[in-house]
Amino acid sequence: MVAERLPTWAERLRAERRKRMWSQPDLARHLVEAAEDHIRAHLPRRDSILRRIRSYEAGEHEPRDPYRTLLCRVFGISEVVLFSPSSTLTDMSHQSTGGGHHELGSRALTGEVVASAEAGTHQEGSSGRLEDILASLDMLMRRRDLFPLTGGLAAAAFIHNLSPASPPPYSSALYETCSQMTTSYRRLDNLLGPHAVFTQVVDHHNQLITWVRHARNPMERERMAALAIDSGGLASWLNLDLEQYDQAFALARQASQIALENDDLSRQAYLAGRMSRILCEGHQYQHALQLSDEALRLAMTRADHTLCSWLTVTRAQVHAFLGNDRACRADLEAAADLLDRATDKPEDYIAFHDRGHLYKMAGHALLTLGVRIPTAAVDGKRVIDRALDMWSQNLVRASAEVLAACAAAHLELREIPEAARLTGEAYVIAARTRSPRNLRYISNLRAQLRPYRNTAAVRALDEQLGL
Repeated sequence: MVAERLPTWAERLRAERRKRMWSQPDLARHLVEAAEDHIRAHLPRRDSILRRIRSYEAGEHEPRDPYRTLLCRVFGISEVVLFSPSSTLTDMSHQSTGGGHHELGSRALTGEVVASAEAGTHQEGSSGRLEDILASLDMLMRRRDLFPLTGGLAAAAFIHNLSPASPPPYSSALYETCSQMTTSYRRLDNLLGPHAVFTQVVDHHNQLITWVRHARNPMERERMAALAIDSGGLASWLNLDLEQYDQAFALARQASQIALENDDLSRQAYLAGRMSRILCEGHQYQHALQLSDEALRLAMTRADHTLCSWLTVTRAQVHAFLGNDRACRADLEAAADLLDRATDKPEDYIAFHDRGHLYKMAGHALLTLGVRIPTAAVDGKRVIDRALDMWSQNLVRASAEVLAACAAAHLELREIPEAARLTGEAYVIAARTRSPRNLRYISNLRAQLRPYRNTAAVRALDEQLGL
């Protein structure tokens, strides 16, 4: 007789424990230590918790709160990922890879993009195509034909299987406080890096997801859903910065499902853009382009110029990886025009997209094109230099990315001393904020500087890096 396979969540609980070299008694101790005082006071004896752990890992009983939340906390993994019904998580391999009014490209093809955003009237069922695209991606991930992500197929199941808990006193004060918490975590990430806030953001997001399902009327649900969508977007970004792409996609997909249920087209479009970027990081450029096209079409029904600008420059980066110079430059120009038309204060979830951020993304796109088209590298250097000039001192973590991009631009033009100097500056910030993504950029830059290792500038860099 063939032994029945354990549920995936049971295998994952055991794997996460073993990954940390913990025994089952060790995990029991960590669960108790992770609990708040009022929860810890009502936990049973340690031997009872140990029996629960054995039962969970044997697949006999799926954890319920408070153990479900505590397991997520001690492992530092979101609930949607830890208890996903999908196959065992696997790390996704990753490789880094003209003029005009705004110095971002040609005006060709720009008019139709901007005009569509200006028209901006909502059409019934306008998110239908996005749902179809996401359903097809879910199918690919279920068959593991895309890459080993877990979010698409897990999202719908997760949102309908939340652990029971007492609903909070829904009020304006609660909504405002939760919104401020997400904003504060976002600022701390910019100052200190993803590791400083990751666990707190996961807990915060899981709590908001639970409260969405306990909402007693449509108004409560709408307000709480918007908060959960925003916290999900932040949690997804943190996972992307930590190069945990499966979890990043899972969280964006989950938040997208909530936005769909609440008919929040703007946030649906934003999260589709986030998922497009994750696909692009995974070198799935055609899928990324398909999702980016639909995200932009959906956003334009609401004429949110800041959102449309970010989605357009996001699509420009996909075009750059595909080597489509004309489409890339057209999107860069359109993104700048759309940002010029943004007069209203953007919502918190898209407020990061300002002129400096636009130039950073545009510079990346042009430098990617520069691998094939030398003139694009010159344009990319000019644009990324402008991003650095206007970059906010409060955006510490992201400044490492801008400095690394500037270094890449100088390296492409064989300006080795300046490339080495900027790489060193980027390293100082990346090491302090512990961003794996930025540290990888720096590692790639050093590899490209290897032919110049005997120059004084690169020797000084190597001494700084401890090489």
